[in-house]
Amino acid sequence: MDHKKEATPAAGPKMDYIRQLLTNRMMLGVFFGQYFLNTITWFFLTWFPIYLVQDKGMSILKVGFVASIPALFGFAGGVLG
Repeated sequence: MDHKKEATPAAGPKMDYIRQLLTNRMMLGVFFGQYFLNTITWFFLTWFPIYLVQDKGMSILKVGFVASIPALFGFAGGVLG
């Protein structure tokens, strides 16, 4: 019995699919929007409170209130926007 080898598809994604992703404006917009949103969120959750306590001499309680202001306005903007 002769068995013909069946053509197997390539293991990785084809370059056409990657090119389509990289040239799709909506995909790039989602990517960059998510990247910058995460960067800003990381800034306000980690660096900003430490900066206010160490360099500006604020108390932890006051820093908690001040650091929550961007999150509250971000939530309001998300709901109303």
